[in-house]
Amino acid sequence: MLTEEVHAPTMRSRMEENGLTDIVLIKQIKKELKAHVTKTQKLRGAVTLNELKKGIRILSTSGQIVTTKDGEVFGDGDTVIAWNEVDWSTRQRARMDAHKLRGDYPAERHEITNLDQIQYTPEERKMFKELAVEQAKKELAELKK
Repeated sequence: MLTEEVHAPTMRSRMEENGLTDIVLIKQIKKELKAHVTKTQKLRGAVTLNELKKGIRILSTSGQIVTTKDGEVFGDGDTVIAWNEVDWSTRQRARMDAHKLRGDYPAERHEITNLDQIQYTPEERKMFKELAVEQAKKELAELKK
């Protein structure tokens, strides 16, 4: 007689059904391995691009800006600047995820400690006692055979 085993759908199959395939994961990890973050800072006064280092840009300036005949810039407002930096934490997590998906790490081991300190309800104790008595009766019957 053949029996058919029925299994619930796995998380992997559910993810793939919803478009989260291996290829999508790989593409996302590749993006994260190149991650950058934009940093911003608010400065008091007016700032020109000539005063800033390469790669820094001006997002906004408020207040009144005055440029003198000598080319000096003065302002009574604020300037918001921005620049891009490497997002090392995102890159690190992506690298670790890639290693896990490839199976490069050993299997995680979970230990259960303090089993003797587990608190059981009176009903559970009664059930355990009945199971122990049943097991002892079975073993005794086996010995008598």
